[in-house]
Amino acid sequence: MNSEQIQVSGLDGESKLLDRARLDGLGERLEGRILLPRDPEWSEAAGIWNGMVAKVPAVVIRPSSAADVLAVVDFVREENS
Repeated sequence: MNSEQIQVSGLDGESKLLDRARLDGLGERLEGRILLPRDPEWSEAAGIWNGMVAKVPAVVIRPSSAADVLAVVDFVREENS
């Protein structure tokens, strides 16, 4: 089965591919939402909040709790190890 890949930046700033199945796994652990460019809420969530840095994120995560934040931090660590 061919899994969708999402191009993201790693902690070192280098481009890398994130397997969509891994991102879906994170989403199953969250109370909050993971948004991608095809989601209706994307434009509002990914809007420029700092006009000095006009970059578009590959993924927006809207945590609903401290546990969500911890899960996201752990996920990023796992992906960049």
